[in-house]
Amino acid sequence: MFATPVMLNEHVDGLLNAYATEAMTSGSPAKADYKKVQSYLDNILSDESKQDERVKQNGTMLKSKDKKLHMATF
Repeated sequence: MFATPVMLNEHVDGLLNAYATEAMTSGSPAKADYKKVQSYLDNILSDESKQDERVKQNGTMLKSKDKKLHMATF
């Protein structure tokens, strides 16, 4: 996640290239259950305290002046 659309636009090309390269060189066919994906997103997007806990458990977050700029969870 990015704090603003501008930040996403600045990084999207490099991120997509890196993700695509990784998937092509070492990935396997993707399988994603829609309900599991929706539940995962609902959990981290609906409540900031849950979001922060999830990041602490499995992820990283970049903050500046108490603003969340980028977050990655798994």
